[in-house]
Amino acid sequence: MSRSKNMPEVHRRNPFTSFDELVRDMFAGKFLLDRLGDQVQSPLRIEEYVEDGARIIRAEAPGLNPDEDIVLDVSNGILYLKVTRNESEHEQEKSGYRTEFRYGTYERTIELPRGVTADDVKATYKDGILTVRVPVPATDNQTSKVAIERS
Repeated sequence: MSRSKNMPEVHRRNPFTSFDELVRDMFAGKFLLDRLGDQVQSPLRIEEYVEDGARIIRAEAPGLNPDEDIVLDVSNGILYLKVTRNESEHEQEKSGYRTEFRYGTYERTIELPRGVTADDVKATYKDGILTVRVPVPATDNQTSKVAIERS
């Protein structure tokens, strides 16, 4: 059957393409994180922003003892944040016991600006929030015009 010059060309999509992408994403670990969102993300939530020449990293860490339950390490340009939440003992009542709290060890890694060392990183803990200050070094990537010679 010949196609008329006025008829648009029809492109057929492989019906298995979406399925193939879904399977590939599942095995790459993207499926759970991208498709289920907060339900599978780390319970150690953070926020980051730049303020007064420093990168501020804040982590929710309520009810923790920063001397025992929080570990901060810097290695090879990476900030490692590790929080351990220990379950306290509860007396079970006749009606039963239910908890939605998450207990265990949770870790986050955050890439630091080039040249930052552990001595540059400052951390404070107040009202259940861990605040980490990291200096933002001046960039050496300043734009300079290059002269073009004529030959």
